[in-house]
Amino acid sequence: MKSERGRFAMLAHTWLALGPVFLDTETTGLDAGAQALEIGLVNARGERIFETRLKPTVGIDPAAAAVQIVTEPYRFPVLSVRLA
Repeated sequence: MKSERGRFAMLAHTWLALGPVFLDTETTGLDAGAQALEIGLVNARGERIFETRLKPTVGIDPAAAAVQIVTEPYRFPVLSVRLA
C-alpha cells in the first residue's frame, strides 16, 4: 500500500494489535483550576476497563456543561486512583 491512506491504515492496524487502552475524562472546565468529574478507560474493542466518578471541589463551567452530560457535581466520595 503506497497511498497515504494505505500507510495510515497499516499504522492503525499495527497500533491496535498492541492492545491500546484509551483514557477519557470529563472535567469542570478547561482552565488551570478545573478538576476531573469522571475518569474512564476502554480497550480497542470499546470494552470498559475502569470507570469512576469524582466529587470536585469547584463548580462546573457553563461551557464545559454545554459539551457533556454532567450539569452538577456528582455526589460520590472523592476517590484517588493510581493508574500504572
